[in-house]
Amino acid sequence: MSAWSPMDGTRLFVAATLCSILVPGATARAQDPSARAHVDRTEVSTGETLRLVVEISGARTLERVVQPWFFDASTSRSAVAVKVGDADAGVADNVFSLSYDLVFRAAGSFELGSFEITADGQTLETEPVAVQVNPRDGADVTVEVSVAPDRIRVGDDFRLEAEVVGSAFAASRFVAPDVFDFADPTVASGRGTTRRWNLRAAVAGEFVIPPVRVTDPGGTYESEPLTVVIEPPDVEVQATLGSGSIWVGGEFLFEVEVSGAAEMDEEPVLPETGEFAELIALERSRSNMSGRAAREYRFRAVRAGRFEIGPVQVTAGGRTLATDPISITVDEMPTLETDPPGSLVYLGLPEKTRAYVNEPVVVTYSLAYGRPATGFGPRPGTRSWPSFDGFRVLERQPWGGFEDLNLEGRSLEQDMVRRVTLLPGEPGLLSVGRGILEARRDSFGGLRRATGRAETSSVILASEPFTVEVLPLPEEGRPASFRGHVGTLSVASWVDRTRVAAGETVTLEVKVSADGHVETLADPEIAFPDGFTISEPEISTDSRERRGVLSGSRTYIYRLTAVDPGTYRIPAVEMSFFDAGTESYGTARGHPFTIAVVPAGGEGR
Repeated sequence: MSAWSPMDGTRLFVAATLCSILVPGATARAQDPSARAHVDRTEVSTGETLRLVVEISGARTLERVVQPWFFDASTSRSAVAVKVGDADAGVADNVFSLSYDLVFRAAGSFELGSFEITADGQTLETEPVAVQVNPRDGADVTVEVSVAPDRIRVGDDFRLEAEVVGSAFAASRFVAPDVFDFADPTVASGRGTTRRWNLRAAVAGEFVIPPVRVTDPGGTYESEPLTVVIEPPDVEVQATLGSGSIWVGGEFLFEVEVSGAAEMDEEPVLPETGEFAELIALERSRSNMSGRAAREYRFRAVRAGRFEIGPVQVTAGGRTLATDPISITVDEMPTLETDPPGSLVYLGLPEKTRAYVNEPVVVTYSLAYGRPATGFGPRPGTRSWPSFDGFRVLERQPWGGFEDLNLEGRSLEQDMVRRVTLLPGEPGLLSVGRGILEARRDSFGGLRRATGRAETSSVILASEPFTVEVLPLPEEGRPASFRGHVGTLSVASWVDRTRVAAGETVTLEVKVSADGHVETLADPEIAFPDGFTISEPEISTDSRERRGVLSGSRTYIYRLTAVDPGTYRIPAVEMSFFDAGTESYGTARGHPFTIAVVPAGGEGR
């Protein structure tokens, strides 16, 4: 006999708190309350109605009834009857009767769980009742399915439901139909003889949902196929400025976003802005399956005044749309916050303030702020940078996400804005001026009617300037092969063969590994022997950063075509460096090679 309980064995109850039913005064004296449950019959067929009655005797007040969860049958409470005890009428006790009509969906042996009842302040519990449910004579097992809604748009959610009707078994195994060509599954739910699949429309068109297949010990059954119509999404495009204050020389962000399409069919066509702003770069590109795609561009303002960014033409979802124009005001210079909030700081921090000529100095610019109690922290808007006079500037990838920062005893979060490597070009004191940043903060107290977005306020902040003491590289001990690299490096080299015939080619590969920016490495100088024609090298670069330490390698591939027979020597590749940690020079060397060239038609290997 199968218990009427959840799959994990824990009993669940539906609590039905009744308004207390009080029996009017009666001449019969009530006995101690008691409760029992019984059915009008203990054996039924699927689809038939079974009457379950719960009787509470000997109580003046019925306060609460908690019924078991009827998993395998639909139920309705059809009546609540009260019989008042009256000695003159020959009725000894008050009796409360609660009737339930049950219709079973599947066959099997079931146990109707206990009712928990509170009467006259006492807790009563009925004994479980056993019921045998037989399959209906001549009933066919069918799988009934439905889809709702059956007409949707790309990106909308819909659900597919299936139920086994007429089965002699309480549990079935469902095989979901294959809808991956036009929909993405999200969550499946259900138990026993029912299943529900939550789906998300992914492709426009009219599609057939294949039959749902169900298996139980009695056999395998299939539903009829269904049709769902998925219409193209409503595609909309919007352009927004990522800055509230813009000034000459300041870099600001301009975003174009499409909703209703997971990606853009073509890159947006930007309007002409050369009169007042120059495009620096495509800052970021985003697309996702939820139906949004965006491009974020970085511009630099070059002229003060009031201007208009014209419509941006965007093609997405098979449609060509245009954004509304945006008015933009460019100021000459921003007005700095005279007394910025103490929990809001713009930092421009060098990793060191003393370095040798050409020694990398990493500078990190970040917006630091106290953790907000609600909502999100401030975000960077317009920003402008120092001139970095006297330095060669190399960009470094900012770290993603937010980091904790302890600043003068304050616990802050920081959002990294920019990282650069500064390579000083000459000895002396080199000054780096302040950077200026607009910090934008959303006010969650109200939304703009026009956009539905939070009201935004701006605070203009400045980083502190700093000075780097640049030391000259020592003359003593400087190798002739030193080409200016500060840091360490190593050299490795290979050839594919050492014996060739005239007219054939030898491949020489040289790999230089170094710390810091490998893009600044000077190319190796190789004194190739006569007797070969040398191609321009194929160069590939591999850069990586781990825990803030930048390193990488550069590989050179040379093709040497033999011209004249003879024996030739390719000297070792030699490259020197200055190690700032040990304040000394070092030299790295590859391997020399001897190449034998035989006449054409001779043995080349």
